Parts: sequence; C-alpha cells; structure tokens
Amino acid sequence: MASNRFFKLIVWEFEEFLNFPILEFLIASTVFLVLFQPITHLPFSTIWENLNRSNSFLVIFIIFIACAVFSRSYAGTLDRGEIKTLLSYPIKRWELFSAKFITQFFVLSAIYLAIFSLNIPLMGLSPFEPMLYASILGLLLHLLVVCSVTTTVSLLIKKETITVLASAIPLFGLETIGGNDSFFTGLGRSNVIFNFFKQSIAVSSESVAFEDFVLAVAFPIVISAVLLLVSLVYFSFIMEVD
Repeated sequence: MASNRFFKLIVWEFEEFLNFPILEFLIASTVFLVLFQPITHLPFSTIWENLNRSNSFLVIFIIFIACAVFSRSYAGTLDRGEIKTLLSYPIKRWELFSAKFITQFFVLSAIYLAIFSLNIPLMGLSPFEPMLYASILGLLLHLLVVCSVTTTVSLLIKKETITVLASAIPLFGLETIGGNDSFFTGLGRSNVIFNFFKQSIAVSSESVAFEDFVLAVAFPIVISAVLLLVSLVYFSFIMEVD
C-alpha cells in the first residue's frame, strides 16, 4: 500500500512538473550543448580532452537548469499553495519530499547520461572507455550537489523565482571564483576525477593522488547527504505549511 502510494507520487511529480514543454526543452538544450562543442583534440592520445571540455560547459548549464527545475517543484508547490492540497490526502511528508527529489534527480540524470553518451560515436570512443565514465561521474556528483542545495533553499525561501536566483547565482559565482582545481567547484572536482583516471591509463602531466580523488568523490556526497537530511527533517517535522 505504501509502495503503491509512493509510486503514484512519483508519477504525479513527473506529469505535473516535467510535462510539455519542460522535458522537451531539457532534452533539446542538452543535445545542443553536447553537439555544439567542437572536437579540437584529434590524436588518439589527447582525444579524451574533448570530453573534459564538454564538462566545463555542462557544469554551468547544470546549475541553472537544475536550480530552475527543483525550484519549480519544491518552492513552486509551496508558493502556489499546492502543498496544502497534497497534504490533505493520506500522504506522509517524507514520501512527498522523497518522491519529488527522486523523480527530478532521476530524470535529469537520465537526460545527461543518455545525451553525453552521444560522445561515444561522435568521438569514436569505445562504450567501455573509462574516461567517458569518469566524466559522467563528475557531472552526476555536481548535479547531486546543485539539486541538494536548491532543495534546501526552496524549503527556506518558499518562493520560486527568488529560490532560483538565491541558488543559481552563488553556485555560479563559486564556479567562477573557485577555478578549475578547487574541491568546492563542480569543474574542479570533475577535473580531479578525470585526471585521476587519465593518469592510470596514459602518460599525463596532471598528477592526482588517490586521496584527492577520494575527496573529490566524497565531498559532494557528504555535503548533499547532510543538506538532504536537514531538509527532510525540516520539511517533515518543523516546517509549517501556510
């Protein structure tokens, strides 16, 4: 019974917040961004760098798209008063919170994963190319952080437009100021992960210690877990629905 109710919440979330033209726009814009990047590294020894170049654009793109999508789902529901209608049904708050996050994160991840994989035929890569999955790992970890931050800000501000600005602008500023080597930026973490795998299969001028790789992976997971746990507790037991 509980699992059936949770599944219905997921379906409702998808139909309500990823309906036409939102889903189509996400797919089209991601396809454009991936195909827009020119292939500049042709030799086999450096062709992986094309993947890393794509990451730098997608990291910024993910910030604005994920902030807009999650703000619409969480803050938008609170801002328009829809949350009161939903909670009038026999739905637990944690179920609603989880269904929203799982649906939005899964759909965004699936879009980026599928479209980024177009690099396999475009660059003549093998489906088992480790550098491809290193790039995808960096993007998904960055997406997880952005979604977690936006979810937390949404519950605190409860206004869709303000939440988008309050989430996207600081994250974008951090990417701009932090640079390409900081663990606090999505691009920095992606570069560490990418270069760690690269040095293990080819000669590389970028030396990345195993400890740095672990930190680049663990940092976004821990930050996201803390933010989501705090948000879940706040939403389920503390937040008052106006």
